[in-house]
Amino acid sequence: MKKHIFTISILLTLSLLGCGDKPEEAESGSEKVIRTTRVRLQTVEALPFEKKIRVVGAVRAKREVTVSADEGGLIKSLFFDKGDKVKKGALLALLDDSTLRASLAEAKAALNMEELNYNRLASLKEKGGAVSDFDLNKSRFKKEAAEARLDIFESRLAKMNIISPLHGIVDKKMVEEGELLRPGAVLAKITDIDPVKIQTGIAESVIRFIHPGTRVTISFDAFPGETVTGQVDYIAASANADEGVFDVEIPVDNKSGKLRPGMMARITVVTERCEACMLIPRDAIVDTEVGPVVFTVNNKGIASRRPVTLGQTDRDHVIIESGLKSGDKIVVAGQHDLVAGEKVSIFE
Repeated sequence: MKKHIFTISILLTLSLLGCGDKPEEAESGSEKVIRTTRVRLQTVEALPFEKKIRVVGAVRAKREVTVSADEGGLIKSLFFDKGDKVKKGALLALLDDSTLRASLAEAKAALNMEELNYNRLASLKEKGGAVSDFDLNKSRFKKEAAEARLDIFESRLAKMNIISPLHGIVDKKMVEEGELLRPGAVLAKITDIDPVKIQTGIAESVIRFIHPGTRVTISFDAFPGETVTGQVDYIAASANADEGVFDVEIPVDNKSGKLRPGMMARITVVTERCEACMLIPRDAIVDTEVGPVVFTVNNKGIASRRPVTLGQTDRDHVIIESGLKSGDKIVVAGQHDLVAGEKVSIFE
């Protein structure tokens, strides 16, 4: 009898222990854990959009001219130095012309003699004197030859004054006063930098957007924050053989003289414009097996996936052709951790 009572006591104890655990499991099982993801939102709105081409170029001089001596001779005087601004027609150098002046005087005397002789023969012939046509023509030819010699010496004498062929800055000076020049010797290099021209290369894939008159915006690394505008005035007819791009030039005013040949230029060309496009950050796009989607969030804070059709893009933004409307709230940060139907918490 005692054995049966002991067995019943054990079973009753185990039963009571089991009944004590079940409420805790139920309580635990009744707790529903709701997952949320922290996201940042942006409201979709119609914005202006510009598709742009950005290329790098360089500042070049409008013209660069080397000034050389047509005649040889000793440099008597120099009227320029490196860095000087010179005007077109300004006297740069004066060569010793004493020998040429002596030759010019002889040529004038010879011409006077030939003119006197020709006039005398012509007068005699007119009066019926014994002057043949041959003798008269011979004298005339001598007179014309003397005139030609005089013209040559006058031209050579004028070249002893070396003048600037353009308005610009003396970039290089190659001679000094007192030097003896040979014909063809270079005295200086003069650079015209007002205006300057911006040279760049445009790839074959986008050259169709560039035409004479196309407006561009240009910035310079040497002057951060400053921009100038210009218009394309030259496009090469064929691609550059070395780089496979089309050479393009844009003249830019440089009255201040601060733009110097060799400076780097950054050129921006607007190829397409949209005044009111559904424009969103490119990072908001999530690539999926069914194509690009954007996560939107409703008024209850629930996320959903919205398939979208993409249009033009730039470095940071993309146009949405369909799938979104103005006023939609889209996820622009945290979207890659989202699941459709999930509740979100918003952070700024």
